[in-house]
Amino acid sequence: LNRKKINVFTGYPSIISQFCELIIKNSLSLDYRPALVTLGAEKCFEFQRQIISKVTGAFITDQYGLSEGCANLSRCIYGNYHEDSEFCYLECHDRVDNQDGSYTGKIVATGFSNTSFPFIRYLTGDTATWAPKTFQCPCGRKSKVIFDIEGRVEDYVLTSDGSKFMRFDYIFKELAISYLGQDEF
Repeated sequence: LNRKKINVFTGYPSIISQFCELIIKNSLSLDYRPALVTLGAEKCFEFQRQIISKVTGAFITDQYGLSEGCANLSRCIYGNYHEDSEFCYLECHDRVDNQDGSYTGKIVATGFSNTSFPFIRYLTGDTATWAPKTFQCPCGRKSKVIFDIEGRVEDYVLTSDGSKFMRFDYIFKELAISYLGQDEF
């Protein structure tokens, strides 16, 4: 990385934070500052954000989306997630009202981009906390605001020597492709 001076890092928070932990553990460092770290596919916890920031010094942002192509939220510089309303429509199922006017519930998504197999009112399995209806984000975007996404916690296997193995889904995707064939998967 120091030789190539890569300016933008992108990936899973669990993997990038683990990579940053290894940099610190091995007394290494970056001799430059990347401009941006953008994360996605799973929740970025504060401890992960802190270690990534410590190693990179970069602006860190993240995005929430589904491989089904029916939901997308982008985080602004104020830390709020904004519904990408040109791509999807999100609803809150099993709503619980919070004292501050926000509300929490399951994310239900309808996507606008998958014309072959549209997902309509798809229960994602993730939960989120929406901003009150009257909330206006200082960034100026007018779409729905979600303060936090509670879903997408990633598991890992911890070995006896302390190593962490994450993101096993790729193993199973490859197995499915080799078993079924690319056209059927």
